Amino acid sequence: MSTDATAASVVATSTRDELIRAAVAVFATVGYEGASVRDIERRAGVSRGLVAHHFGTKDVLWRTAVDWLMQRFHDEMGRVADLLRDVSPAERGRVLLKVFVRFTSQHPELTRILMLSGTDRSARMRWLVDQYSRRNIAFFRRVSGMASTLGPTEAMMFYIVAGAAAYLFSVPAECEMLFGVSPTDPTFIDAYADAIAGWFSPERTEPLLLTPDSLRSLVESSLAAHNIDNTDNIDNIDNIEPVAVTVTQGRGSGRARSA
Repeated sequence: MSTDATAASVVATSTRDELIRAAVAVFATVGYEGASVRDIERRAGVSRGLVAHHFGTKDVLWRTAVDWLMQRFHDEMGRVADLLRDVSPAERGRVLLKVFVRFTSQHPELTRILMLSGTDRSARMRWLVDQYSRRNIAFFRRVSGMASTLGPTEAMMFYIVAGAAAYLFSVPAECEMLFGVSPTDPTFIDAYADAIAGWFSPERTEPLLLTPDSLRSLVESSLAAHNIDNTDNIDNIDNIEPVAVTVTQGRGSGRARSA
């Protein structure tokens, strides 16, 4: 291959990668329907028409963006493959949960895309469920030795853990405003991953039930293990009054007032 041809190939690959990264960001912000091809091209800083050139359609680009995220998730799993061979099934489950928490902290776009796409039974969502979600759950069950159950029990267990592990990183501003804690702090992420992993027991065949005291104990032990100061970060929290909402008919049906 000539030098000019090699340079052109590098530019094409770079442009394609920039479009994928831009697509991940846009789809995670406004969803598939809200995203326009031109918005993605603008975010990537490329010329009009390059999405069609590299991917053909917006649908193909969406699937490619999901592939890109999932490949990075599987790469993270691959980094702990050697460790998984040398520990018990229960510890494998905890390791995988920690990997999942750390991945979602770095790529919250995956959770946001799932939330925006999971509201309807589109062909795209069916593809994502069949191509990745179902396989990921089966892999986790097999590696961790978790009981294989179907139906409401598994649904509750999956969303309790997956929601707890991922939701926080999709709403970082809320976390900082509410608690004065940055969910992008690496030390906090490690402590949070430990707390989530502490829930896991592969023999469990019923929904997770935690008392307030046991949950607090689990969280506080994770914070202490990472030397995180466990004090209130919000000033004058005792002076915050609860808000009551009164509902009236007609225009402006919702009105908030201090209780």
